[in-house]
Amino acid sequence: IPGSARTCGESIEQIWSGQNAVALSTREMTPGNRQDTLDCHLGGWNHRKVVGLGTLLALMRDAIPMKAEHAKIYAELSNSLPSALVSKWAAMVRAWEADNSQPDPYMAQSKSTTLAAVKLDLAKQEAADAAAGEVSMHEVTASVFLATGMELEDQQRHLCSLIKSASGNSISENTDIQQKRNALEHRIKTWRRLQAIYMPVVAALLEQDHALVEDENAGPVSPEDVNLYLPSDLPSNLQCRCSPAVARKEFLLRVGQADDCILQLRRQLHVKANLWSYRRSSVTGQKAMTRARDLMDRYDQKIKRIADKYRTARVAILALATESDVDVLKRFEVLNDADIRGLGREDADLEGRRVMSWIWRVAVGNRDGEGGGADDDDVNEDMRIEWTKTRARAQRWDEEVTLVFEEMRRTLAFFEWRARFWE
Repeated sequence: IPGSARTCGESIEQIWSGQNAVALSTREMTPGNRQDTLDCHLGGWNHRKVVGLGTLLALMRDAIPMKAEHAKIYAELSNSLPSALVSKWAAMVRAWEADNSQPDPYMAQSKSTTLAAVKLDLAKQEAADAAAGEVSMHEVTASVFLATGMELEDQQRHLCSLIKSASGNSISENTDIQQKRNALEHRIKTWRRLQAIYMPVVAALLEQDHALVEDENAGPVSPEDVNLYLPSDLPSNLQCRCSPAVARKEFLLRVGQADDCILQLRRQLHVKANLWSYRRSSVTGQKAMTRARDLMDRYDQKIKRIADKYRTARVAILALATESDVDVLKRFEVLNDADIRGLGREDADLEGRRVMSWIWRVAVGNRDGEGGGADDDDVNEDMRIEWTKTRARAQRWDEEVTLVFEEMRRTLAFFEWRARFWE
């Protein structure tokens, strides 16, 4: 409610918590005695309230930093969104505040994702993953060479995840893993030929790795554990011997990869939230619950892989960044597990103090719409709800500072009047 600041609407009712017990004593009293007893107890309550007015300083110490924090969050979120979209949402909020019969910007208006739609989306993504990794051996540019290396890196990550989740007792599982290993090893060997052209310095590192394996009498290194030695993987003393153009291209590709990871995290978290909502409202029975839980586990694994990919991209960005890339580095923060959460309030969060994860506030891609996910109606609606709530929190804390200042002024005036009254 505009102008309400952080007002506790229950304050006027709190008096009854201290007076309810008095009813046991007064119900047998005469009317006059009951009135005197209630006046005595209420007078004591008022005295404690007056004495407690000095706690306004604690409210101010809390309100000022919270105002600054939520104003910053609101500014970051607004700057990360297309300006036309922000203006549209702001007009929607103002229209609703003027007339509550208008569409409520704080409430979802579109239908949630169905289980069938979620399965279809997952199947399409898995088909795209299976088709990735083809390498052209003719007229391959440096950017294609680097992009292919990053795809191989992602396939290594996926294969490691697959091996960890496998039971190890199934022949079909072991066969599938071995086939994937063989295919990945072939792709890496093909890619090494390009690497010898663009990064000849890697040849010495590969020889050292091979000699180390022979000295330790270990078996061949699994393809998912092979170090690809992209420019960002090179030791600092060898990075200077790598072509600056190749290193710069990897930096730009890594920035795009990190942006993509943030967008994918947003989308997957949105789908997961809708799936949870669908499961709570529509899924019944052990069989259906088991299937829904398996689907949730698959989304959790996908989210974890995306998070690992982002962390790898961020490490590469830090390794390849130059002094002119300070603004880029500020965008990509450390991704902790606690940051991987969707929009909306968790059960333990207080709405007025809730802080949304930075992955939803950071500007990704083109703010005019391209790459920002503005065309996705479902994600767009969730972002609208979160933006309106973030805006409301910033405004309420701003009003809280103003209100507490005024309450402190009035408290001092009241105490001065009270002192004169006692005199």
